[in-house]
Amino acid sequence: MDKDNIFASVASDELELLEFSVGDDNYGINIAKVNEIMTNEKVTPVPNTDPAIEGIFIPRDKLITVVDLHKVLGAETPTVGKTVFVVCSFNDVSVAFHVSKVRGFQRIPYNSISKPPAVMGKKAITGVAKIEDRVIIMLDFEKIVNDLSGGSLYDTTSGLRISRDLENKEIILADDSPFLSDLLSDMVSGLGFRNIHSFHNGEEAWEHIKSVPGADIGCVVTDIEMPVTDGLRLTERIKKLDKDIPVIIFSSLSDEPTRKRCSSSGADAQFGKHETMMLSKKLIELVGKRR
Repeated sequence: MDKDNIFASVASDELELLEFSVGDDNYGINIAKVNEIMTNEKVTPVPNTDPAIEGIFIPRDKLITVVDLHKVLGAETPTVGKTVFVVCSFNDVSVAFHVSKVRGFQRIPYNSISKPPAVMGKKAITGVAKIEDRVIIMLDFEKIVNDLSGGSLYDTTSGLRISRDLENKEIILADDSPFLSDLLSDMVSGLGFRNIHSFHNGEEAWEHIKSVPGADIGCVVTDIEMPVTDGLRLTERIKKLDKDIPVIIFSSLSDEPTRKRCSSSGADAQFGKHETMMLSKKLIELVGKRR
């Protein structure tokens, strides 16, 4: 799996994903998050955990938690035949998602991914795409893992506070996960910022950025994976419009190929979504320079 090529495609507004099935439905995950695909293995149950946590196993001396997506999504776990573990890594956490089968790899334009219908509320879904004759649902894997961990993965209480003269600097947030968007907004508000605008894809954020004076923008904080326009393309557009507008990329994709792509897009900083304290410090620093 060549992640440099993956990110070349992301920069051109395309997403390469692994398509898999859970029960009768099809789902997708960015292959940059996928470390390995393997036939399901025997796991050791862990007492007093959520029923969706099957247990743990240790391939090649690395402890991995197994999450049964059938239980998460309300599907029946197959009792016969081979099923699959999709082993993923994000935010320094390794998780094997137990799925029914893997269908293969797909490359789709970001602008072909639609926001989930409002009737779905804030469930663990970030987008929906149609490929040929089937619908692929993009899951919010960070929310799934955070919910199963009892909300312990993200600590947004930094204890930091901005000076009063920075309170009204505009902070623009772009993240397609309703869960992470709310978490990020609460964190930024907790620092003392009062002029916060949140968007669920890069295109919505871009339209807003074009409509306001660049000098009024304190900082833009964006995810990478988003429908319509991804965070790398958004960053490139912002820097072409006004290179002085600070941009921080805040993504669960934080390996070396990702960092290279973030740097080449013009981002001022990049943090994984577990690095909330570092994000807070950098945000205050960058906005402080915009006085």
